[in-house]
Amino acid sequence: MDSYENVLEKLPFPYFCIDHNLMVLKASKYAEIAFHAPYTFSELVMEGDQEKLRSFLFDSPNTTFFTIPMNHADDGYMTYTIYKAVSEPGIHLFCFPNEANAADIQNLITIVESKLTFFQRQLAEKKQAFEKAAKEMHEAAVASSHIATVEQLAAGIAHEIRNPLTTVKGFIQLIQPYLVKIGKEEYANVALEEINRANDIIYEFLNAAKPKENKTEYVYLNTVIREIFMLFESEAHLRSIRFAVEYDERDALLHIDNKQLKQVLVNMVKNALEAVDELGGKRQGSIQLKTEVCSGCAYIFIEDNGCGIAEKTAEKLFNPFYTTKETGTGIGLSVCKKIVESYGGKIYVDSTVDKGTTFKIALPIASKLVTI
Repeated sequence: MDSYENVLEKLPFPYFCIDHNLMVLKASKYAEIAFHAPYTFSELVMEGDQEKLRSFLFDSPNTTFFTIPMNHADDGYMTYTIYKAVSEPGIHLFCFPNEANAADIQNLITIVESKLTFFQRQLAEKKQAFEKAAKEMHEAAVASSHIATVEQLAAGIAHEIRNPLTTVKGFIQLIQPYLVKIGKEEYANVALEEINRANDIIYEFLNAAKPKENKTEYVYLNTVIREIFMLFESEAHLRSIRFAVEYDERDALLHIDNKQLKQVLVNMVKNALEAVDELGGKRQGSIQLKTEVCSGCAYIFIEDNGCGIAEKTAEKLFNPFYTTKETGTGIGLSVCKKIVESYGGKIYVDSTVDKGTTFKIALPIASKLVTI
């Protein structure tokens, strides 16, 4: 499959990629012929229109198209409508002559739609291959204890699917302004949503399967909890959820990978926020973080008064790929359990439907207690 850079070079109308100094980084073959391969884009515009052009390019983020005379190689100055898309490595400009007759415009539309349809078909094929591989991955994880096989399968999925998805996404984003103009924006929106969803799933699979090197360090439990509280305090306020924290007067020193511990807590607080949101305003939502320290062990509690979890669901909650969410992958909590247990800890869950849920994390203390 052609990269979107190659596709852009073959576009049947003038296309330029410029930097913030208006230097031409790349152009379509059509543009090179029509404008004799200019060194800078400003060469194509009248001196009196230079300021308007710069304003359109750099000072008007919400304006996607602009009409201006451009110095055509054979016909002198012709009026063009320029569409812009800001994306690496610079600013992408798609130029359409206003003097083109209806048949020419329709021909351009047909060609662009044909290329978009081709990429959407490629996306559908890759998505189907991903879903098949994901099913195999699920079956392998459940039926086999050889986790290395699952890791290799996940890496293969990412390599074979993520790269072409990125290419397709880049091309669609670049032609999206033109699709808006011709009333075909919904095609691009649907394709981009599906690409983003597929990439999110791939990321979660990789995060769960690939081996990680633990970078342990000594951290104080209350410091980590305080940082997590600060991270979600504003979001809870925006959702009208009471968010509180309660620290044990004795702080505990843990020997653990700080980033992995935060990954566990972020996942669980996000789940709590979603559980409270499902109340739909039936009662005031609340979430509390709490620490307790005793008998050589530190405990973290994440309590919410959300929708709760049924007993049968709670039994499967930490199983890989098990989820009750429409867009979930069933990866998050299984990863949390794996991380906590890798440091000699345990995760417990206590929940009642329509009343709320409490997750309790138990972790061994690295050294003597510290009074705060």
